[in-house]
Amino acid sequence: MHAGVFIKDNLSLSVGWDHMKYVVDDYQNSHITGNILGQVSNPGIAVNPRYVGNFSNAPVVINPIDFIDYEHTDGFNYAAIELDHYTNLWQAKKNHMQLEWINGVGIGVVVPRSDVRLFSVGQNNFWHLAGAGASIKTGLRLNLTKQLFFETSLKGGYTDLWDVHTTGRSVDQASQAIWFGEWFWVLGFNFGGAK
Repeated sequence: MHAGVFIKDNLSLSVGWDHMKYVVDDYQNSHITGNILGQVSNPGIAVNPRYVGNFSNAPVVINPIDFIDYEHTDGFNYAAIELDHYTNLWQAKKNHMQLEWINGVGIGVVVPRSDVRLFSVGQNNFWHLAGAGASIKTGLRLNLTKQLFFETSLKGGYTDLWDVHTTGRSVDQASQAIWFGEWFWVLGFNFGGAK
C-alpha cells in the first residue's frame, strides 16, 4: 500500500508499506560458522550435544524441532519513503491514456513479526522496529483515465536487521541481512487534476 503526491508533473514522493514474507526452509542443508555452548541464554536452554562446538563453515541440517525454526511470516514489512521519476513513452491523441516509465529509489525501516524457535524455545514475537533498508525500482504505468491507472514494477533492495526478536527473552536477539526482490501490480487512483 502506497500513497503520495506529485511534487512535479514527472516526480512523486510517496510513503508505503510493503508486506513481504521470509521463511527459512526446514530440513535444508546449510553451513554454520561460530561457537555454540552446551547451554545458551538466561535462564539456560539446554542444547542438543550434536550442535555443541566450534564451527567453521561446517555442514548442518536446519532441523526446526531441536535446532532452529525461523521466519518473518506475519510480515517482513518494509515501510519506506520513495521518490519516483516518470518518463512519458506514449500519449493517446483523443483521450487521457498515457504510458509512462517509472524509476525510483526508497529508504525505510523494517518492522517484522518474527516467529522463532531456537533449541525448541521461542515464540511468535510482536511487530517491532528491527532494522532499516534501501530500495530501487523500475516499471511501467498505464494511465487509463486522468484518475485511474495500472502499474507493474520490479523492486529490489537490501535490509540490515540488527534487532530480530528470537526466543522472547530480552537477552536473546539475532541480526540478519536480507536482499529482497518484488514484482508487483497496482491498480491505483489519482486525486486532483494536476497530473
